[in-house]
Amino acid sequence: MQACSSVRPQDDGAVDLNSAESQPEVSPTEGPTSLFLQSSLHENSNLEDTLDSAQHVSVHEAFAGRTVLLTGVTGFVGSLVLEQLLRTCPDVHKVFVIARQKHGISGPDRVQRMLHSHPLFYLVRAQMLSVNSVPLLQARLTALKGALSADNTRLQSTLPQVEVLAGDMTLPGYGIGEREMRRLKQETEIVIHAAASISFDDHIHDAITHNYMATKHLADMAAEMPKLRAFVHVSTAYVNGNQPKGSTVAEHMLPRGAGAGDHVALVNQLQALPKAEAASQAGKYMQQWRFPNTYCFSKHLAELLMASYHGTTFPLAIVRPSIIGGLAGTPLPGYVGNTAGSTGAALAIATGIAAWTCHQPSSVFDVVPGDLVSSTILAAAAAATTQGHKARRPPLIVHACTSSQNFMTTGQFFQHIQAYFTLHPPPFRVILGGYPKYQGGNIVHTKQMLAARSALAEAKFVAICTVLRISGRERLAKKLYAGWKAWQKYNSPALDFDLCFCTHNSQRLQQLLPDQEQQLFRLCWGGEDWQRYMTTYMAGIRHSVLKQPTLADPDRHDFAPWPDKFSADGRGLNTLDVKPAHA
Repeated sequence: MQACSSVRPQDDGAVDLNSAESQPEVSPTEGPTSLFLQSSLHENSNLEDTLDSAQHVSVHEAFAGRTVLLTGVTGFVGSLVLEQLLRTCPDVHKVFVIARQKHGISGPDRVQRMLHSHPLFYLVRAQMLSVNSVPLLQARLTALKGALSADNTRLQSTLPQVEVLAGDMTLPGYGIGEREMRRLKQETEIVIHAAASISFDDHIHDAITHNYMATKHLADMAAEMPKLRAFVHVSTAYVNGNQPKGSTVAEHMLPRGAGAGDHVALVNQLQALPKAEAASQAGKYMQQWRFPNTYCFSKHLAELLMASYHGTTFPLAIVRPSIIGGLAGTPLPGYVGNTAGSTGAALAIATGIAAWTCHQPSSVFDVVPGDLVSSTILAAAAAATTQGHKARRPPLIVHACTSSQNFMTTGQFFQHIQAYFTLHPPPFRVILGGYPKYQGGNIVHTKQMLAARSALAEAKFVAICTVLRISGRERLAKKLYAGWKAWQKYNSPALDFDLCFCTHNSQRLQQLLPDQEQQLFRLCWGGEDWQRYMTTYMAGIRHSVLKQPTLADPDRHDFAPWPDKFSADGRGLNTLDVKPAHA
């Protein structure tokens, strides 16, 4: 097993934040204070502590015949989990998904459209149409037809294992009807919570509502599920983003010293304040405890919340992805589900918006392929089902990260993007000539320089967008200015984390999977080729975001263009007219 010290050599692979220099001074008058001494070293959650040493872990066995509740399926991570679960575990009995109305389209309709026509699910649709699956398909359709409610809240979807419930995670009980809720609680055996707001700058009230209270609503529901075997909470590696630059972060739970009531008191305090006062108070907390934004802060609070349920209520696993990139392999190498995170940064670099940065080129840039994240979530769920209610053992925490196995720097990330788009220019760029090198004057070191460069860039983009609007290119002007504002938020010294995340648990979990499952569920990124992955990733961005013709090139990358049109057969299930992509 690869040591976490591959990037940051240290005695124990972790950072000691118990020293006087690392612990923030907190006044008793400022509110709950014992939460945020973020070493997480007081409890060890290695697999040796949460699983019997001789025990194997099988994703297929864990999900066979089981009923799963999955949130966040219309988001990037949730959709990847749903696709991989249906494709690799066809014996799963049922998957409840909860989706809200958006843009006038009901939650069930949104999921129906995704399952029926989205390219991501083409292998699942093809699998369900295979000759061997027809009897099983017919049986499931018959069973589902008999279970459909008269009010049509649940919708018969393209895939009969999937049952869609209209709901809103901001409401207690997710706003689900009494009859549906009763059945949901009686049948669910595994919960995977992948829903969240990933906006860095949500008002603290909104961040708490979506990332803390929504998690609490679901955990309270799960506490009343008599058959529940595991609850997987999808968090973020940057709940530890407040650790000093250069730290190595272990897969550990939060300190025992943080009382279960502390996070409750803090949340209640912030929620009770008017918006302006709540934002001000949250800003003081984040500055004091070194959280860069409300996203990391609220996800940290959610982990504290979930820790209070583990052992006494249900077995808990927490998966912490780092910066999630495009898929490396099946079903669609290069696929990106949104323009957040590293995809947004890549677009800013490709179009020349990111002509300078305050991020140091030598900093660790921990980007992880999306399919490694979904594989880790499913494997962690399987491992959690073996724990049982063992209160003396800490929750299983698994990092879905790459930095401790095969790290890439920020400078290398920029260079890979520039190299690709030099050969394959984007439809527009806001710079003349070649891409800038990230050195010298293009690296901003001081707050004064950052403010001056930002003001000049703002004036530049306002001028360019004004010219575009005058020339009738309003849509391009909006995209360009939105891209600049997104980069401006990302291009912050606080987000230059330079952290290395240990992956002892993900490596151990990979070893515990059966040989055949290790091919289906890749959890580790050891000897993989960053250049090949980044070329695949950029080809996916060029194809799906920039809408440029992009060809397959097996010698250089794994991307293959996916068609936008589908052929339907008589049963209403669609399949792509292309061969399956291979991992």
